[in-house]
Amino acid sequence: MGGSIAELDGVSITARLADTLGARAHYLHAPMLVASALVRDGLLRDPHIRATLEVARAADSMVVSVGTIDRRSGQYRTGYLDDSDLENIRARGAVGDICGSYFARDGTGVPLEMNRRTIAIGFEEMRAIPNRIGVSGGPGKALANIGAVRAGLLNVLITDQDTAAEMLGILENEDVLAGHKPAS
Repeated sequence: MGGSIAELDGVSITARLADTLGARAHYLHAPMLVASALVRDGLLRDPHIRATLEVARAADSMVVSVGTIDRRSGQYRTGYLDDSDLENIRARGAVGDICGSYFARDGTGVPLEMNRRTIAIGFEEMRAIPNRIGVSGGPGKALANIGAVRAGLLNVLITDQDTAAEMLGILENEDVLAGHKPAS
């Protein structure tokens, strides 16, 4: 249901990050998105998958990227989503995702059928992790980054200058539309 592209390979990225930080890597050997809720439930009964998700739930830090809902998204590029999926997700108001859980611009979760087919920790579990670090920049990431921060999924955001400037522009425009005076 999904493939692998070297730059999106979670195992390689996790191994490099763990090595750099002197940490121990734990791998979730399961696809992020499966064909049905029944398949997901069966995989979640596997002791290795269950144990890895428990390690994630007990973590004191997480480092994630913020996904977009376009053809640049990792889930699209690895084959988990197609054009129709992207259109349906956007139509529900989602602007981004972390670990396959989607959120709107205002930070609210977006309920989707595919949530029942996703193998990952969810919003509440992510929010319970004290240090939630997002590394997310580049074209199209600004609105998704804003939604992720508003959702409480990140308390540290590492981004590039252009994305930060775009985020500030979006936030200033929202203030103007809400009748607030821009800061001088």
